[in-house]
Amino acid sequence: RLDNSNTNTNSNKKNTKDSFRNQTFPVVMGFVLPIALIALLYYTNTINRNISVNLFSIMTFLVLIVYGYLSIAWSTKKKFVGPTNVDGVRPEYASNGFEFYILSVVLTLAITYLYEDFSTTFVNNFLSITVTFTLVGYIFVTYLYYRNKDNYHGKETDTDSELFKFYRGLEFHPKIFGVDVKQLTNCRFGMICWQIFILIFTHYYSKNKGNNYPIILSTLLQSIYIAKFFYWETGYFNTLDITLDKAGFYIC
Repeated sequence: RLDNSNTNTNSNKKNTKDSFRNQTFPVVMGFVLPIALIALLYYTNTINRNISVNLFSIMTFLVLIVYGYLSIAWSTKKKFVGPTNVDGVRPEYASNGFEFYILSVVLTLAITYLYEDFSTTFVNNFLSITVTFTLVGYIFVTYLYYRNKDNYHGKETDTDSELFKFYRGLEFHPKIFGVDVKQLTNCRFGMICWQIFILIFTHYYSKNKGNNYPIILSTLLQSIYIAKFFYWETGYFNTLDITLDKAGFYIC
């Protein structure tokens, strides 16, 4: 009886753990949390609560994603070859990360200087930009999921739910139009958006309320971190984030 009781207890624990991994966790992280963060931005925003997708938010996404894509596709530097992955693939990446970073900072500063109202327009549309980026993320990851769901490394032994697979991803190094998806979404879109956005918001605050040294210091410290990331970008391609994480919602 004691053995049966222990077996039932262990089975219940396993079922609870599997249910959390395959259902609760991906739902919370993939859907509840993004919606909650957008709601938080909406209710704490004292500038503009426009949350609908608009032309400015769409153009912002298109300009940034095309710019990031071209920085990889048009790179004239020698490709960096990453370590051989568990699926036997040796991925190739553009190795011009720091040049890309410097150009991005210069362009952002030039645009905010030459077009003084740009930062105001950007901040007024930031909620729309956030919603647009989130919706495009869902669409893009859905495309990756259906493109690879019938043929990916380890499919035969993969017992995770389809919901978790959507969240986790299926392929280690999918490509789109000849470039590595994870370099495009993580580095040349996500990380550079971080840098561009804080520069624009700092310009907006300084223009409307004067210089605020804590904000300037915060922007400087974040910029140092991001600059270090791009200086070390090829080193990042040897880390677990790139070598073992798959291209799903949580990383793209």
